[in-house]
Amino acid sequence: KKLRIQRNREYWIPKIERNMQRDRQNTLALQEKGWTVFRFWEHKLKKEFHTCLEAVVEELEQKKRK
Repeated sequence: KKLRIQRNREYWIPKIERNMQRDRQNTLALQEKGWTVFRFWEHKLKKEFHTCLEAVVEELEQKKRK
């Protein structure tokens, strides 16, 4: 994927920036409604699944204690 970004930077850089802005807006909207938002990169889920799962379980346990 890095090779594609290097070849077509005019397309990829603005696209990624728009995606990040959209994600921030969506996260804020969901948080305002009381949701907790997790974002995990696909490669992190594959390599560190238990770490991602622990983050979710920890959040659920904290919510349960409240």
